[in-house]
Amino acid sequence: GDLEIPRLQALVESFGVPFSFDIVGICAQDHGVPPRGVSHLDFRHSFFKLSLDRNPFPHALLYSREEIPAPLNRLRCIAESAAKLPAHEIYVMDSGMAAILGGSLDPQAISKERIIVLDLATSHTLGAALEKGEIAGFFEYHTRDITLQRLESLVTELADGGLVHEEI
Repeated sequence: GDLEIPRLQALVESFGVPFSFDIVGICAQDHGVPPRGVSHLDFRHSFFKLSLDRNPFPHALLYSREEIPAPLNRLRCIAESAAKLPAHEIYVMDSGMAAILGGSLDPQAISKERIIVLDLATSHTLGAALEKGEIAGFFEYHTRDITLQRLESLVTELADGGLVHEEI
């Protein structure tokens, strides 16, 4: 139910743009399916960490419709719905990591060797330290539980390289 294709078509065509695409990219927050007794944040952290240990760049978490990992059930469902779009290629990505990727590609950020990107969203706050485009560390917090002081502390610890997931 994430994609309302007729509504999207009406919106796109209202701009005078044909509803036909070479590539479609869709992002949404996906909690995944954690094992019993594991919190969603711990599960997401472990999932992201495993992926980033293999390939430390944010785009490593961008998936074509055919390669979405099994635990990402919401993104798989979205990709199935998106198959009905008039598009040659479809990609999906978790919205937090998509924000990190997008922020890292900002013209002012891309010229820097080290940056910190924050995605302060309604339900989750995600921060990542990048060095030469690689994710050196990241954190995720429920936005409703974070205070300005805690956010400042997280960003400082992340920048200093001393942030440990268990402390979150």
